[in-house]
Amino acid sequence: MSTGDRPQPARAGFVTYAHLRGATDRAIAHQTRHRSMDTITTYIRVDDVFTDNAVLQIGR
Repeated sequence: MSTGDRPQPARAGFVTYAHLRGATDRAIAHQTRHRSMDTITTYIRVDDVFTDNAVLQIGR
């Protein structure tokens, strides 16, 4: 995979950080100037399986 096929690291870092702190995809897209909400998800990098895990929300 060439670097042209991957999201930019700085942008991915910003999008992931904003996402993990509760920013909506719409707010993130507004800041990054993305027109497609689907594109935003390609930038979210969550490596920890317990981070942003829906199962952890059950029973709260």
